[in-house]
Amino acid sequence: MSSPCACASNSTHWSIDYGGAMLSNSKRIRSTRIAMPLSLSGSRRSTALLISSLPFTFLLLSPPAEARRNKKTVPQEDYITTPDGLKYYDLVEGKGPVAEKGATVQVHFDCLYRGITAISSRESKLLAGNRIIAQPYEFRVGAPPGKERKREFVDNPNGLFSAQAAPKPPPAMYTIVEGMRVGGKRTVIVPPENGYGQRGMNEIPPGATFELNVELLQVVATWVEQEKHQSLVGCLVPNAAYELKQQWQKKKKRKKKKEKKTMKRGMMRSNLFPLLFAFAFLSSPIFSASDLILAKVDRRIDLTSQIVRITTSLKVENTGSDVVSEILLSFPENQAKHLAYLKATLVEGKGKVKTSSGVGLPVKAVQPNDVPPALTIYSVSLPKGLEKGHSLMLNVLAVFTHTLQPFPEKINQGDIQLLLFQESAQYLSPYAVRAQSLTLKLPDARIESYSKLENAKLQGSELKYGPYENLPPFSFLPIVIHFENNQPFAVAKELVREIEISHWGNVQITEHYDIIHAGAQSKGEFSRLDYQTRPYLRGASAFRRLVAKLPPRAHSVYYRDEIGNISTSSLWGDSKKTELEIEPRYPMFGGWKTAFTIGYGLPLQDFLFGLDGKRFLNISFGAPINELVIDTLFVKVVLPEGSKDISVSVPFPVKEGQETKISHLDIVGRPVVVLEKNNVVPEHNEHFQVYYKFNSLSMLREPLMLVSGFFFLFVACIVYSHVDISISKSSASYLAKLQWDEVQATTQLVHGIINRCLIAHDKLESSLHDLSRTGDVQACKATRKSVDSSLKELSKELKQPLAFLQSSPQAAHILPKVEELVTKERELQEKLVLKHTTVVDGYEKKLGGREIENRIASYQQKITALRREVDDLMDLIDEI
Repeated sequence: MSSPCACASNSTHWSIDYGGAMLSNSKRIRSTRIAMPLSLSGSRRSTALLISSLPFTFLLLSPPAEARRNKKTVPQEDYITTPDGLKYYDLVEGKGPVAEKGATVQVHFDCLYRGITAISSRESKLLAGNRIIAQPYEFRVGAPPGKERKREFVDNPNGLFSAQAAPKPPPAMYTIVEGMRVGGKRTVIVPPENGYGQRGMNEIPPGATFELNVELLQVVATWVEQEKHQSLVGCLVPNAAYELKQQWQKKKKRKKKKEKKTMKRGMMRSNLFPLLFAFAFLSSPIFSASDLILAKVDRRIDLTSQIVRITTSLKVENTGSDVVSEILLSFPENQAKHLAYLKATLVEGKGKVKTSSGVGLPVKAVQPNDVPPALTIYSVSLPKGLEKGHSLMLNVLAVFTHTLQPFPEKINQGDIQLLLFQESAQYLSPYAVRAQSLTLKLPDARIESYSKLENAKLQGSELKYGPYENLPPFSFLPIVIHFENNQPFAVAKELVREIEISHWGNVQITEHYDIIHAGAQSKGEFSRLDYQTRPYLRGASAFRRLVAKLPPRAHSVYYRDEIGNISTSSLWGDSKKTELEIEPRYPMFGGWKTAFTIGYGLPLQDFLFGLDGKRFLNISFGAPINELVIDTLFVKVVLPEGSKDISVSVPFPVKEGQETKISHLDIVGRPVVVLEKNNVVPEHNEHFQVYYKFNSLSMLREPLMLVSGFFFLFVACIVYSHVDISISKSSASYLAKLQWDEVQATTQLVHGIINRCLIAHDKLESSLHDLSRTGDVQACKATRKSVDSSLKELSKELKQPLAFLQSSPQAAHILPKVEELVTKERELQEKLVLKHTTVVDGYEKKLGGREIENRIASYQQKITALRREVDDLMDLIDEI
């Protein structure tokens, strides 16, 4: 600070220079120089006043006192030195996962030089609006420094802003994070050789030592998970498809050679052999496959939920000379075991396709002889044979479950869910393909990685492969997509759906769910506080509620679990639909389970119809919850008692059985049709029919049973009131019972008298408390006199019951306890009288309170013990 000139005629400038301080919230106060023109043309007094105000100016411009108080000074001897020569100190010990070498982590870091924040990951200016955001810095522990950038773009209502290049951290940060736990904070002294060297950075001069503060936010993926991912991607070529293709080519060569030999031999044989050979040739599905060509294949794979739906449009041409009546579809073994639904429909007219609710073509699994077991073949039967030179359009919908593999398999509460999907970019088919393309629809535009093949193109949330042309049979080109999908993976391990028909006008449906979140499993601790207060820690893949679309006019809807009714659910609907929003008692994270029951009633006239003397129920098969995968589904249709000639019509294969349910007012029980199916998806929610015969007069069975029951009860009551069914009063057992009842009554009488004695004892004790409080000796003596008279009367009342118990043989086992009780009560009465007399005498002699307590101490101990014994004896007599 420059000194002012003493001359009054001159004018000078005061300059104040101070260094910035690092605040607790990582904001910066940079070095500031403030110039204040001060005119000294006035008197010496005004100059002195101005100079005296400078301390207040320094107070206003100095760093906040709170920042100085919160600044923790760590002695140099407390720092830990690494083999690289770095010194660090853990300000906060984290409690989360450990950052191991090779793991990908996210951190916030600040580089401080002389209290000034020179470089920080907490601030990053955007390209427009001069907005400030704070994004974590992501890198791999132990890896050499690279050119990492900010993680993502920022979509703002004012436009799309791209974050600047990430601030360049010092090389020391890539190694010093090893060993930290998530949530930990570490301060490091960075020498020039591990920092910015002789070049410097921002406010850090060349060759300077500075302070590095690191906060570990998240361990994204460990080294083991990354290696697993690399090995998984490298081992995806299916040997089955490759072997099948090689076998197919070899078989075609052998076929041609065999045909030539057969033609030569046929010239020397009879005409019957060529006919038999042609019949065997045409009857083989593998040979007939060579007569068909797929002129165009368009595949679209929907990956927006946990259910994978593959829609394939096939243009099939018959290039052979024979009529073809079936088309073969092939699936690899890893896909076939997860195939839940397969439907094939023909295209009508010019490009118009039947919807999924239309009638599909017959599809069945076949086992050709020359197909390896790692491949599953399905045959689609055509309604009309495909003649030579003709073509048709076929749409195939294949639905798969449990094919999306979470990677990583376990995530923390605030992590997103990443999935792996494996497929072939080329259509796996027993037919040659002229042209084909593949489109994958993803739930979000964010993709971690995908197989970058030739003709691969990513457009927003769609990934396209192809077109590929002139592909031989069984072509296979493996691809892997690693993408983000935070949709709920709700899987019902078992669902029991009970449909009970009542011909009184109601269909009651009860559904018991056992649901698990089958996505990436949650690891670590769950914090409900973070879940409720921090949106980014609520779990992107966790789901809080499920939506069930019930039939129209559903009524009497309830939702409960093992504890009871759950009132957080909500219901709304109109004449076309009814929606039930189911909210469990806790949010569902990966691996978490819940069990609940929903029930509702439906009008009978909407679902029960008559046909050819039979009644049939027409109702949906699957569950009403959206995008729910059901591992095992039991549909139980409870028919009225007396139903017969029962038959079932289901549009897909199910396991069928019957059982009997015994309900109220049933005689032989109600027949129950049990339908079981595994791997159920929403596409299975089609209507099925249960046919049965039922006589309407059987509906009167239960009302007649109720009327008859009440009638016989009324008659029984009349008979009972007029008939004497008592036991003879002269029998020994009856007399013994009377004597025992008398003993019990007498014992209760003794018990009551002793209780009244104890009440008198309490009244005597209460008079002593009043004496200590008021000092009124006369009132205490009056109470004593009243209690004595009461105890004498009670003692007289006790003589007669005791005499009866002593003379009765039925009271032999209870008499000793009663006599002991009377004896203990009298001892207690004597001790209380002595205590009362001692206290009253002490007050009359005006003794001190301490001396009175010493005199009655022995009495008080005995009184307490006797009172406890009396209470125990009374409880024992009550039990007897």
